[in-house]
Amino acid sequence: PIGELFWGTAGGYSGPSKFSDITVLDNEVYVALDKTRGRMFAYDDQGRNLWAFGGSGNMAGFFRSAASIEHAGYELMVLDSVEGSVTIFEPTEYGRLIYQATEQYQRGEYRASADTWQRVLQLNGNFELAYIGVGRALLREENYKEAMRYFKLANDEVNYSKAFQEQRKIWVEENIGWIFVILAAALALPLLIGRIKKVREELREA
Repeated sequence: PIGELFWGTAGGYSGPSKFSDITVLDNEVYVALDKTRGRMFAYDDQGRNLWAFGGSGNMAGFFRSAASIEHAGYELMVLDSVEGSVTIFEPTEYGRLIYQATEQYQRGEYRASADTWQRVLQLNGNFELAYIGVGRALLREENYKEAMRYFKLANDEVNYSKAFQEQRKIWVEENIGWIFVILAAALALPLLIGRIKKVREELREA
């Protein structure tokens, strides 16, 4: 994780993110504090970005110099070293649902996790990680065909490939009888054609 993936010179800031501090929640979600722009970036235990917000400035929720971050439960506390102040952030319903879906998956509650990610999608239909979350839960439940659909929506080629391979195994197992029949026919057909030609030649020579 590197914070901002793209950056310009808006607001007088340029260059990549510079993390000044990091805190790890009990659910293994870790939040990094970007000193350059005063933004917070949260990642799950696989390094996938869950959310990002904040900024530099004098408005509420913004910082002149974001120096340190800590947490208490789901609450985040950020120290502004210039203002000498601490700002406390509580998660919204959207944020709590993301945490809930992540924790359910960690506990092996895959169906519940998928249902919670679906609720996240109702709030933000463009959140690719929610599609991946549903797909991963379906993958764990061995519902590979449906998992492929969600991974495709998320443009997740790696997990799509995993689901596709498993679905292909199922198809082969279900159709193994027909596969052997087709293979046997494909092998026998050239021999049969050759035999017919040989019989015709013998008849012509008789």
